[in-house]
Amino acid sequence: MTILCGTDFSPDAKRASQAAACLARARRTRVRLVYALDMPGAAEALAEPFEVRGTQAIASEIERIQGLLAAEVAELAAHGAPVDTEILAGRADEAIVRCAVQREAELVVVGAIGQHGQSLLSLGGTADRVAQVASCPVWVVRDEQAWCAWSRGEGLLRVFVCLDRSATADAAVSWLPTLWDAGSCQVVAGHVYWPPVPVGSRGSAPGTGRAAVEARIESELRARFEGLVGKRAVELQILGGWGRPAEHLAQLAREQHADVLVVGTHQRSRAGRVWHGSVSRDAIVAATMDVIIVPGDD
Repeated sequence: MTILCGTDFSPDAKRASQAAACLARARRTRVRLVYALDMPGAAEALAEPFEVRGTQAIASEIERIQGLLAAEVAELAAHGAPVDTEILAGRADEAIVRCAVQREAELVVVGAIGQHGQSLLSLGGTADRVAQVASCPVWVVRDEQAWCAWSRGEGLLRVFVCLDRSATADAAVSWLPTLWDAGSCQVVAGHVYWPPVPVGSRGSAPGTGRAAVEARIESELRARFEGLVGKRAVELQILGGWGRPAEHLAQLAREQHADVLVVGTHQRSRAGRVWHGSVSRDAIVAATMDVIIVPGDD
């Protein structure tokens, strides 16, 4: 299997490619570094067997991209993972998703812009579109350093996974062995329930206070977690809160100093996300750490 990494040669994209190479080394797999060329005639110029033809502008651009890809491969050599390259034709999100299917990628890696990625990750942005339609997990990278140290065996990877009673959360939890098999991980599972339960008042029924409710939730979620991945060390963080659950989950992940937040996605349409909301998309925007979005049925 292959880890597919999209690049535009920006600093954010280079952080993503370095993180992808580190995970690939730990997973003993390959990276396919891809660039999407969105120019008229690009598909014909890149048709197999590869032949640069068409206008001089396309030929020159392809040659320039090949040089940049070769330079990035040379930089990634220090991470010890084999890297292949490919120039795709079309819009970045569509080309990356299509390539992921063709290459049977186990993971798609993209870079975030800035701390919260407001530009790239806005509704309809490249990473958002890839994450919501890709048939494999999508990893939005903000910081490669923890991954590089972890892949060298220099510490634990701190993983925060969103856990509830949905099939999408089951998909996120079921993906965790991908990381466990590659290196040592410290896992915290977070759950936000709504509406928040009051601490309790005089005359309230037994078993209806916050502590009792959260104890029942913890027991149920721990059983669900173990049913998916077996007896694994996991800390549960349970919080009652109003508003968007993703914002609370992102805050819990920050408090746990997580390196990555793992969340499932419904893969709703854009209109569906506007109407129903999307925890995965909101998590990408709210998080300050890397986010891995795992598709699942719901």
